[in-house]
Amino acid sequence: MKPLLICLYYGISSTLTNISNKYLINNFNFKCSFIMLLIQCSIAILFIEGARRKGVYKDIPKMSITQMKRSSIMTLAFMGNIIFGLIGMTYVNLPMYVSLRKQSTVMVYISELYLFKKPIEKWSTVGVLMISLGAVISAINDYSSSLLGYLIVLTSNVMNTGLLYSAKKMKMEDSKNGAFAQLYYTAILSIPFILISIYYTKENVSLQSNPYLNSSEFLICLVVAGCMAFNNNFGCFLCATQNSPMATTVTGNVKDIVSVFIGLLAFSDVKPTPLFLTGIIFSATGALLYSATKLKDLKTKKE
Repeated sequence: MKPLLICLYYGISSTLTNISNKYLINNFNFKCSFIMLLIQCSIAILFIEGARRKGVYKDIPKMSITQMKRSSIMTLAFMGNIIFGLIGMTYVNLPMYVSLRKQSTVMVYISELYLFKKPIEKWSTVGVLMISLGAVISAINDYSSSLLGYLIVLTSNVMNTGLLYSAKKMKMEDSKNGAFAQLYYTAILSIPFILISIYYTKENVSLQSNPYLNSSEFLICLVVAGCMAFNNNFGCFLCATQNSPMATTVTGNVKDIVSVFIGLLAFSDVKPTPLFLTGIIFSATGALLYSATKLKDLKTKKE
């Protein structure tokens, strides 16, 4: 699959995942993050295992102690990214959530500077500063969100950065550990922790008391959200392993801009003010500037 198609696949699936999750939260008061993660992992395991038994994905290495050790950090980052992201979405509106999620770009940029000793680039730095400043401007006058929500979403960003680099590292160590293999391992290893978390947080009780539990619309939306999330997770692993963490981040910037405008138009929990909108636009402009700079750099290297 060509790099551009991979980015497009990841961008579309990620946007649809954000919208479907927010729709569940707003319309059905569904706030069971661990149950949502359980659905995602179950769909991933059933799909990939079924495909493997049919001989479609023969090169996925079997689960072993070695594979479990290799996948441990990636699994923790995978769970943390999704759980903190879902919880954070219950505290902040979608445009603010997207603006905060763009801080992943800042974290990837900083990690490349200090961990990989890459040189500082003028316009990339300007773009990163605009992304951060835009989020701060939006938060100043955002009365529909909370400080706790900001911190939770930013924690999700840390986990996301760790996930991107651990996925790339695992692929470099063994070429057979591609996107499907990584998603398969993380899903299997996550299940025990998810079940324990559901028990201790009593999310099963919360789900049973949800008045929409017997609604066919709710159940359909739940399954659709799970399928969208499976595609998003696969797209994330695919983009990180076949392209790069930076390409994944650039794609995320573009789809985030789309999500912002959808959130402003589609969800009632958004209370836009001039300052809020200024921050969102400022952050989106920074994301576009940063992405354009990185794409130009990639084009220059190929030439």
